[in-house]
Amino acid sequence: MPDSQDLPDHEARKQATETFDRNVVVTASAGTGKTTLLVERMVRLILASADPVSLADVVALTFMEKAANEMKVRLRERLMEVSSHPQSVSTFAAHLSLSQIRDRIDTALLTVERSQIGTIHSFAAHLIRLYPIEAGVDPRFEPDDGHGFKEHFEWAWDQWLNLELGSRGLQHDVWRRILLKTSLESLRELATQLAHDHIPLRTLAAQLEQTGLSSTIVQWLEKNRERAQELLDETRREQKEPRQIEKLLACAERVFAAVGSQGLSGLTHVDPQAVLLLKDKKAGSKPPVDWNQIEFDEACAIIDTAQSLFNTDQEFLRSVIGLLLPFAERCRRTFLETGRVGFAGLLARARDLLKDHPQIRTRLKVRFKAILVDEFQDTDPVQYEILLFLAERPDRSAATWRDIELQPGKLFIVGDPKQSIFAFRRADIEAFHDVTNLVVAQGGRPLSLSTNFRSHETILSAVNGMFSKLMTPIHGIQPAYAPLDAQPQRPMAAGTQGVECRFVAQPDEDEDGDDLTAERGVRSEAEAVAQWVKTNVIGKEMLTDRHGRPRKVQPGDIAILLRTFTQSREYLDALRRYRVPYVADGEKHFYRRQEVIDLANLLRWVQNPDDVVARLGVLRSPMGALTDREIVELMALGADDYRAGRYALLEQHSQAAHLSRLYAVMDSLHLDCPRRSLPDALDLIFHRLPVLELAAASSHGEQAVANLWKIRGMAEELVSDPALTLAGFVGVLTDRITKPPEESESGLAEESLEALHVMSIHKAKGLEFPIVILAGMQAGTAPKRENIEVHHDWSTNLVGLRVEEISTLEGVYLAKKLDARMTAERQRLLYVGMTRAKERLVLSGALTSRRAAGNFLELCRESIGEGLGKAGETRLAVGDGVLSQIILPADEGQPWLRKKAPDGAVTSLPDLCAYETRWRAWSDRYAWHQSRPLVVTPSSLTVDEAARRVARQESTHSLAATIGSLAHRILEQWSFGDDTSGLLANCDRAVDSLPGHLGPEAEVMRAELKEMMTSFANSQPYAALCRARILGREVCFLMPWSQAGNGEPRRLMEGRIDVLYQEMNGQMWIADYKTDRIEECEMADRVAAYRMQAQAYLNAVHQAMGSRPGFQLIFLRLGCAVSSVVNGGSTADYLPKGKPRSPPDAPPEDSSSDRYLGRPL
Repeated sequence: MPDSQDLPDHEARKQATETFDRNVVVTASAGTGKTTLLVERMVRLILASADPVSLADVVALTFMEKAANEMKVRLRERLMEVSSHPQSVSTFAAHLSLSQIRDRIDTALLTVERSQIGTIHSFAAHLIRLYPIEAGVDPRFEPDDGHGFKEHFEWAWDQWLNLELGSRGLQHDVWRRILLKTSLESLRELATQLAHDHIPLRTLAAQLEQTGLSSTIVQWLEKNRERAQELLDETRREQKEPRQIEKLLACAERVFAAVGSQGLSGLTHVDPQAVLLLKDKKAGSKPPVDWNQIEFDEACAIIDTAQSLFNTDQEFLRSVIGLLLPFAERCRRTFLETGRVGFAGLLARARDLLKDHPQIRTRLKVRFKAILVDEFQDTDPVQYEILLFLAERPDRSAATWRDIELQPGKLFIVGDPKQSIFAFRRADIEAFHDVTNLVVAQGGRPLSLSTNFRSHETILSAVNGMFSKLMTPIHGIQPAYAPLDAQPQRPMAAGTQGVECRFVAQPDEDEDGDDLTAERGVRSEAEAVAQWVKTNVIGKEMLTDRHGRPRKVQPGDIAILLRTFTQSREYLDALRRYRVPYVADGEKHFYRRQEVIDLANLLRWVQNPDDVVARLGVLRSPMGALTDREIVELMALGADDYRAGRYALLEQHSQAAHLSRLYAVMDSLHLDCPRRSLPDALDLIFHRLPVLELAAASSHGEQAVANLWKIRGMAEELVSDPALTLAGFVGVLTDRITKPPEESESGLAEESLEALHVMSIHKAKGLEFPIVILAGMQAGTAPKRENIEVHHDWSTNLVGLRVEEISTLEGVYLAKKLDARMTAERQRLLYVGMTRAKERLVLSGALTSRRAAGNFLELCRESIGEGLGKAGETRLAVGDGVLSQIILPADEGQPWLRKKAPDGAVTSLPDLCAYETRWRAWSDRYAWHQSRPLVVTPSSLTVDEAARRVARQESTHSLAATIGSLAHRILEQWSFGDDTSGLLANCDRAVDSLPGHLGPEAEVMRAELKEMMTSFANSQPYAALCRARILGREVCFLMPWSQAGNGEPRRLMEGRIDVLYQEMNGQMWIADYKTDRIEECEMADRVAAYRMQAQAYLNAVHQAMGSRPGFQLIFLRLGCAVSSVVNGGSTADYLPKGKPRSPPDAPPEDSSSDRYLGRPL
């Protein structure tokens, strides 16, 4: 590195480290070494003052945890360097002896890990833990990443909705009026957003109650009116008949004037013809003659704003907020009572702690002597308030941030508004300007760093040339562009340097004449990128390491950056095809990784053996290692259930030995995992199964293993929730795989040269790579419009609200403001992506048939010119920069894309006979399955038509069915130890309880019931029940059911066991009451008919309780019982009345053809 005095910004760097009597605002452009600057500033704080500043009294905050950890490492390294060579700091620590320098450095080294060097959220949590009572939180609170709040909200919403819409609800009329204009789902989403801590609910309610317009809204309306008038004046000079856009612009001007002077009621005074024109007409897609594109776009935006004013309804939204506000406040309060605080809640409560408790603020101001903030442009505005309150003069106590008087020399801010790209995390570039202007206005020193130590000068020249044209300064929207300076005497570090444009396009000579669609374009571009990286870069290009030695490019030297990670799939697939090792850093991709899906399936199958999808997933995964044909054969044998006794025919399968071992381990895990904590259960699975070994053997083994350990870490984090069982954890994983969460900071992308990096530009913030490929330049940029929007604008303190198509006036204002910010942020996102490259930058995309305004490709065209993407243009100039350009034919090298046959050629068709046969067989099978009910009952399993006919007659004949139901109800409530005379009295009460006037039928039922109960009470089965221990009556069960050998699909068996009892010898019995009208000679045939029904009851009890009970049919009218043991279809033993026989001690093993394939649910 050259001497620092040779740098163009040397003086600014010097003042940044030496100014302690004034607050400092440093604008540090990309690659200018801001982390080094912050570390040096902290070293000076420790050594430069005669009164030493302890690291414990310093607050150093940055945006991400990874950056905070890097800052700690760099600080420790610098402190150790000074400790070894204390004379190196003699220029600014001349007042200290060498021993004093070492003492201060040693003290600082001991306090690095205890210092407040971290993220703003960790610092906010620290403040709240110091004063939990004043902050209104549980002293033992835990930060919540959002999942806890989601569960709490769903519970609170259901409870509140049941109360509001139930019979005790007091606002039914309000609900009816609201639901005429919106849906319940929209109200739920609105309530979700209102329940988050960053929305000031009382400010929103007061805003809806006010009658007049705020000064901000009035000024905005007047600005739109004036601009509309200016555009009209410029186009009316020719005195021509006004065209469509001019008519619409004139109508918009009248609308702004009316609303600005009279409020929303002024809309009723606008000319009806103007209103009709605005509602029905559009400005068009192209500017008319004499209009340029910029003026046309501006006019369209103004017209769209005027049209949006007709979608406002303050009265309706006032009713909505009045309804939901109490719920949102209660939801926030009850969530805090659970001992959890969300990230937004941490900031809001830390801010309120300092704002509302002046004495606490004073103590903290004295404690923290210096505040350093990195990435200030990405800071949430609430964080600004926290920092400003702590940087206030000790003798002041302002009520709001705007009135704060800052203590000189306490605040050191480093940021770059050109790199503000986190608006979706509530970063606010207007708030950034407001705060930095406040600091400078109170004597703060503004400084700028421009020397870029990262990128080669050819890259910097192109970046400067492009963004000096793109970034036009707009207050609160876009900063002015500050050019980057190349590092003087920067050593050569690569064989090839500079910026290259590589695009795929439809070949001109393509006879098909098909346009390059967006889908085909991204596939072709991904293929071209992977092929180029594999064949031309890795192992071919040369780099120079930090010791000056040449080496070949390795995969880890390359990064593919995407605008959003949702674009990544095609690129990852292409890299896999070319066997390029990669690491993908993004939560949405993480949950699509095969090893994560395989582990989720494994956990699901361990937890629930009847989960068919998970079972097939495991069997097809490397763990099961079965082909589809082998799986079909396994299912045909009925041997796809791992539980003991469920795979008798497994030995007939070709993979029997392997599957037997797998099944044994799975069965043991099914029994053992529910008894352990989540982390221990995962450890047990990793120990008994080669999960990690198989992941390590995959094509991206290191990354795959890291992903599985990340799942293990998730379990460790969630173990504190006592309600989250293994089943609950499986549910969480399944939800995240189905609906991946937003990207969050991940530890997967470690610094390694073994794998190419694929990530979003947001993830790449703060990183650098020798070779950067900015891929998918043609991808659209229009964000998805949410159904519900609630925005709080910190600078104006306005809250915008939109429910479906209905907005408040503030909602329209903030929506237009946010649209302008997002348009400007797209330019900054491109800037951040391009400045990640050290030696070589590749701009890659597809020249599709449709051009999308605002995407990266169009932004480059705007600055470079139409030569971008034009065939024959191999060199492009932008400012002082030069870019090379290569246009590749789409689909080149993609053998799987079928080419059309030449004209006149006849292509042979495959033989479709086999397909037709298979299709017909499948169709027949599907129709057969559809004709079978999903839920069956034990009574439907009788095997002879006579029994089925009796069952149908009893179910359809009201009298017989009623008598049967009453008999079961009487016995369900009867204690067998009571006097039998009460049994007859219960018959009377049961008949009397029937609704309606039954007439003679009541006496018939009464007589039949008493006759039935008298016969049963005098029988041996009744006496046996009196001696037994009753385990349960009317025991409900629901279980999967299938019958082997008949091709029946797996269904649900639902039934009730009349009575479950245990004899003195311990034998358990199932008794099923029958009210059939039969003779004793018919008993044997009837028992055989009920054999399958008995099997269902036996399986249910065996699977639920682990015991093998006996089974009895008790015929109440005959007063006799049959003890039935299923034994291959033979009839059961008959116990006639008066000749009882005790059941055997244990029934023989079940050898029936019925096989139960599931377990009770």
